[in-house]
Amino acid sequence: MPNRATLILPLLVPLSALAGPDVIVGDLTGSIVHYGEVGGIHAYSFGVTACNPGDAPVDWFASTNRHPVFATQLYRLDHGRFEQIGIAWAMHEFAALASNFCGTCTPPGDVSHLGIGCSTVDSAGITGSQFQLGPRTEIDPATGDFPYPFGGAGGTGDAIYKRLQAGTADLSVPAARYFVEGLFVASDDAAAGNTDNNATWREVTFMPGSLNASFVGGSVAQQPAIEAWQQADPGVRLTDLVAPDGGRLIVGSRATDLGNGTWAYEYAVYNMNSSMPAVLFKVPHGGRYDVAPATDIGFHDVNDHSGEPIDPADWTDETRAFSVVWTIPTPAPGLDANTLRWGTLKNFRFVSFYPPADSSVVLHLDDHGSDVSVSASAVAPGPLRCNEADFAAPYFVRDLADIQAFLNSFLTHDGLADLAAPFGVYDLADIQRFLAAFVGECD
Repeated sequence: MPNRATLILPLLVPLSALAGPDVIVGDLTGSIVHYGEVGGIHAYSFGVTACNPGDAPVDWFASTNRHPVFATQLYRLDHGRFEQIGIAWAMHEFAALASNFCGTCTPPGDVSHLGIGCSTVDSAGITGSQFQLGPRTEIDPATGDFPYPFGGAGGTGDAIYKRLQAGTADLSVPAARYFVEGLFVASDDAAAGNTDNNATWREVTFMPGSLNASFVGGSVAQQPAIEAWQQADPGVRLTDLVAPDGGRLIVGSRATDLGNGTWAYEYAVYNMNSSMPAVLFKVPHGGRYDVAPATDIGFHDVNDHSGEPIDPADWTDETRAFSVVWTIPTPAPGLDANTLRWGTLKNFRFVSFYPPADSSVVLHLDDHGSDVSVSASAVAPGPLRCNEADFAAPYFVRDLADIQAFLNSFLTHDGLADLAAPFGVYDLADIQRFLAAFVGECD
């Protein structure tokens, strides 16, 4: 597991210089603005201090696409579940100051660059300005590219339009903890390979009744908010993935003993900045015909809004012989599918009779119409096997040991060998099922 040192930035913090431009969220700051409620939805914004610990200035041009965009997200931790409950359009930067929050600033001499070691501050009024908020769907998070003028530039609406939105019910859960996240995307930062440190999170609280918000504690810099889940619960496993486009994804997993012979499995998958969205998620599990492999299968995500052309339909689930699989549904006409895009997190969960084991979950990414499969270390229900013919160790290898183990089970009428109907009868159908699996693919 990668080292995840916590860096809290309530004061001046010197940062080590990286090669090239490097824009980071040095701090989430100021008072949180609550714009009110429309139809059971509340909107918020908060300030940000951007820093450049790199050894070259960061482009900050207002009138071209050579400037960073700043995206904000909201998450809730409740009863072991870490879920995204809020999302905003991306704020387009337009002018950089030359302050010393993150170190000794070398002023660039204009407002079109963030100088080496310099910082600049956007108030909550700026980050929540509807004039400056543009759709995420037109931004390539791996390259920082987007069209200019950006979509919706200068467009305004009601109090919640484009802003960080969350529902009243999601904000009113007793004893829940809440976290906001700020994330920069910039083309020169991406070209320098400095995208992994562009996110920062900070805990927030919502006042009962009014749902006005305020910060709790300091910012945790250069970490995405999913790290807060592991900090609150050491039983959480986090695994980083690097997509083929260089973007970063993180898979979180947790198994909880429910005390009644079953285990609850919780997965959170976060796409920080890959332009290759996830379209399928698969969790392997142990299996035999007389034990239900998974029950209480669930899914959770946050819906886009304000005209982003994304179908909000939930992913569909399928229980297979040795895995549970979630896939994107076919979108409605004129809309894009509800894939796992940058700056978003989706949850997958189920209950199983099988205890946890070390395993690998699988993500399928969409590379402009081509399917790319990647895997990540995680906990999953065991004992894990390739398929019904994988009877003996070493698992995921079909060999003579599997044949001998199957025959042993078959001759002793062990339920593991009762692979085919009619169940309870050990006959040729079971042998044929075993042989088909022995020469077949893994589930």
